[in-house]
Amino acid sequence: MNFIRLFDRTISFFLNTFVGGNIGKDIILFGAQYLIFIFVILAIFLFIKKASKSVITVILALLISLTMAWAIGHFYQRPRPYITYPQIINHLLVVGTPSFPSGHTISSFAMSFAILFSGFPVLGLIALAISLFIGLSRIAAGVHYPTDVIGGIIFGLIAAWIAKRIIK
Repeated sequence: MNFIRLFDRTISFFLNTFVGGNIGKDIILFGAQYLIFIFVILAIFLFIKKASKSVITVILALLISLTMAWAIGHFYQRPRPYITYPQIINHLLVVGTPSFPSGHTISSFAMSFAILFSGFPVLGLIALAISLFIGLSRIAAGVHYPTDVIGGIIFGLIAAWIAKRIIK
């Protein structure tokens, strides 16, 4: 357990150093708060491509991931890094929900993996890269630990796999 705590602290403190300048702060804030809305554009793209089954899979993966995040957060109330380390973490956002798992990460990865599983490899890989940036931005913004993001990736993958199994 101490290794995980040390890992979380070290990576969080390092990524949080990028919050210092205005440009870094703006990029991190954009990634942490707004970039997730790109998935609306990706869903519209899939709809235009007449891939309605893929759109349904993406939406179902999102719903499953949000349900998972809510359920896990309800039972595991992990405080956010800026609460645990207020003197060290410069936070850009104030969030009132538990830290684990990262809701932005679980939902963005669930949608990314759903796109990938739906037969759109290039779009899926682009979406995965965007999701990774979202997760890293959430750590840098001081609202998540690396293990919150890693958990979000794993649970996002599971949510997409379940959605794909349901929508065959």
